[in-house]
Amino acid sequence: IEERDWSSDVCSSDLLFSSVFLLRDDHRAFLERLRARFACWSDNETQVGDLFVDVLPVLEQHYAPYLETYASASAAYHFIYAHNAATRALVDDFERAQYAINKLNVPSFLVMPVQRLPRYVMLLNDLHKYTVQRHPDRPVLARVCQEL
Repeated sequence: IEERDWSSDVCSSDLLFSSVFLLRDDHRAFLERLRARFACWSDNETQVGDLFVDVLPVLEQHYAPYLETYASASAAYHFIYAHNAATRALVDDFERAQYAINKLNVPSFLVMPVQRLPRYVMLLNDLHKYTVQRHPDRPVLARVCQEL
């Protein structure tokens, strides 16, 4: 890590936040589609599996770069925090404000996208498990579970 010039704001912010804004936008769009589906919910007819089928390629496209750079980004964050007083002050201010809301620090935020995919796997497996055999969404959910 010492060999790389972490003092460059562009270099460090690109590494630390690669794809994070795309992921945020992907999840916001997905949430809106879920809300629309739930607004006209029918237990015997409404499906959600197709929403996951549609979003999986997009998420894969944006998660892959984030996951590939996560270890380097985490190491860079710790290096920058330790060696850059201005960054450390900014992070400390942010974390003080966040502590009152959710007690999360910057590394906790940075790991969230890494933790999201296993949560999707668990959610979809449970949706499939608890969807009755005759429901039209069951085969779609089975397919999504296999694709994950």
